Amino acid sequence: MNSDAGARARYEKRKRQRVYIYIDNIEPQSKKMPEAERDKFQEAVAEQLTTLKRTTFTGDVALKIDLATTSKNAPQAHTIAKNLLDLLGVRRSNVKWPRRHLLYKDDRQIQALSVSCSHGETSPAISIGAQPFGSMLDDLELATEARRSIEMSLSLIHISEPTRLALIS
Repeated sequence: MNSDAGARARYEKRKRQRVYIYIDNIEPQSKKMPEAERDKFQEAVAEQLTTLKRTTFTGDVALKIDLATTSKNAPQAHTIAKNLLDLLGVRRSNVKWPRRHLLYKDDRQIQALSVSCSHGETSPAISIGAQPFGSMLDDLELATEARRSIEMSLSLIHISEPTRLALIS
């Protein structure tokens, strides 16, 4: 199906493959995060994956991580992200989850990563969006096609504008 309806159906299917995890009241931290907080983070991830009826990604993954820290002098975003990436992999022994891994088996599966961090917020938060890497590439291709279509339409408007004005004169 190469029609607009087919493209829309494929996009909707890709949307269903996405996972969104939101955790508040856990301060995003680097590897210095206390053990209890690490367990609490993984428990929150496991609980949300269970609610979503999702299991571990087995193929390449694209991740988007948005962080909010309460500290104005928090660790740098990349050190926080590295800690969270480790915690999204292998399940810690104190965490109840039927599988050995949470979001993915190995951080080598991460083929695209976007991290943003806001420091000095009123409350801490961690937002994670994950989807198969191939799905993200398909979304980018769809967006490129849409943009190209819009640009072509705008070009046609600009080309026809002087012609229309000449006919009016």
